[in-house]
Amino acid sequence: MTFYSPPRPMPSPTKLRKPRPGQATETEVQKATAPSSGWVTTTKPTPSRTLQFAVASLDAGTGRVETNGAVWSSTSARPQTHVEQYWAARALTAETVLSAHTSHQRELSEVKHREEARRQREIEAVVHVNEVRQHKLEKFVAALVAVLVGLFCFVTYMMYASMKISTSRNKGMHFTIPILSPFTSVVEHETGVIGTRAVTIFILVLGIVAYASIRRWMRRT
Repeated sequence: MTFYSPPRPMPSPTKLRKPRPGQATETEVQKATAPSSGWVTTTKPTPSRTLQFAVASLDAGTGRVETNGAVWSSTSARPQTHVEQYWAARALTAETVLSAHTSHQRELSEVKHREEARRQREIEAVVHVNEVRQHKLEKFVAALVAVLVGLFCFVTYMMYASMKISTSRNKGMHFTIPILSPFTSVVEHETGVIGTRAVTIFILVLGIVAYASIRRWMRRT
């Protein structure tokens, strides 16, 4: 008696075969290559404006930096990482600020020196003008004193001369008028036109006028 046995199904080509020892399966390779959900993706940080300014100021070919006329070139000294570029930018900014501060202080010192020189010239001019006025005042006072002394000497001489003449002619002059009696005589006495009192008043008035003119001139100057 013969029994019928159904044919066995052929294995599908998509079915995984049993891997050999030391050989990874396709699923394991995909799992290894695929990014895990727990991983954190990292991106490059965006450089700041200061860092961009520092990088732009550096020569990309040789790493050549110029500072105040001194040139120093070195390829190995060129900043490579972001941290080095950041601190290079900070150093460049500090040097720029220091140079600006130094130039500003130099300008301030020059302006201060010019102002002090101008003030010194003005003070010297004022002192010179005051000295000139002082010399003029001294000359005016000396001339006034000389005039007063001369006037005093002149008045003294006139008084002495008048006193001498009066003592010499104290007895008077006697002459006879023919019309009158021959025994009648007339006595003539000489007297000055300007008396001592008038001369004294004139000297006092002249002194007061001179004093007032000096005070007025001093107030104007």
